[in-house]
Amino acid sequence: MKQKMKQRTRNLIVEAGKRLEIMRNSYGHSRQEMASRIGISRSNLYKNEIGFAFPRLDTLIRLHEDFDLSLDWLLFNSGSMHTKENQAAPAAMEKQTESTVNESPEIKELLAAVQEDLVLRHELLAYFYKYKKNQVSREHA
Repeated sequence: MKQKMKQRTRNLIVEAGKRLEIMRNSYGHSRQEMASRIGISRSNLYKNEIGFAFPRLDTLIRLHEDFDLSLDWLLFNSGSMHTKENQAAPAAMEKQTESTVNESPEIKELLAAVQEDLVLRHELLAYFYKYKKNQVSREHA
C-alpha cells in the first residue's frame, strides 16, 4: 500500500512537471525567462519540469496569480490550463486560429487537434522553436 502511494505521488510530480513545461512553452518563454518571472532559479524550474522536484507552494501561488494557471489542471490534468476568471491565453489563441482557419482543411484539422491535445501542442511548439532557432542561425551565418 505504501509503495503504491509513493508511485502515485511520483507520477503526480512527473506529470505536473510536464504540464508546467507545456504552460511555459505556450507563453513562448525560455526557462530563464519563466524562472525570473516566478522568482525561482532556472535550475529549480528545470528540476520541476523534469519531475525531479515539486514546485514550492509560493511558486504555485505565483503561477496561479501571475499566469492564471489552474492548479487543478497542473496537478491533476483536470479542466483547462487557465482558471475561468481569465481565459486570456486560450482566447488569444482562438483569435489567431480564426484568422488562419481560411486555410486548407488539413490546417483546420491540425489547429483543432492542437487546441484539444496539450501533448500535441507541446510537441509542435517544441519542434517549432527548434525550427525558429535553426532559421535564425542560418540568417546569421
